[in-house]
Amino acid sequence: MSEFVELVEKHLRPHFPWLTSPQIALLENHYSLMMRWNKRINLTAITAIEEVVKRHYGESLAVAAAIPPGGWKIIDAGSGAGFPGVPIAIARPECTVTMLEIDIRKGVFIKETTLDLPNAFVKNERLSAYGPGCDWLVSRALHRQELIPYAIAQGCSVALLLSDDQIAGTQADWRTVEWDAPRPLPWKGQGSILIGSRLLH
Repeated sequence: MSEFVELVEKHLRPHFPWLTSPQIALLENHYSLMMRWNKRINLTAITAIEEVVKRHYGESLAVAAAIPPGGWKIIDAGSGAGFPGVPIAIARPECTVTMLEIDIRKGVFIKETTLDLPNAFVKNERLSAYGPGCDWLVSRALHRQELIPYAIAQGCSVALLLSDDQIAGTQADWRTVEWDAPRPLPWKGQGSILIGSRLLH
């Protein structure tokens, strides 16, 4: 058993018991390619494997688990190295996940890591220019000032990974969105997932 798989079993399996061995293998493939590409382009500043497993993959899987059942169209805006989009596509094969990344090199990397994921797509476009819309909008990278107006205009739900102070500001600033109670991440001190699932009129 590889170190990556051991850490997934230790840190992620208790929170996501539905993870299958093929899904873990796909996550490990993404991780291996990310570490290889990270030597040439800046994909992640977090390189300690235990932190990568918990923060990158664990947080992404927490978003996947927070989105309710259904064959949704999901956009990951500002996907970077493929977070949270790639783990969501792996965990939720019934959904289509489109990852928007304006950096061409990062877009090529994501395409390389999703060759075995028929439900994953990559577009080198800004969120504001992306026309097809979605059912769910997720992001770890873009500022909520870009995300929430798009979600309101498109009528889609949002799942945001935010710190506690960001959550308070988002709930106060965007009263046109009905927010669920924040869902703490499995690891204390790393923020919560904020779900905005209904627009108020």
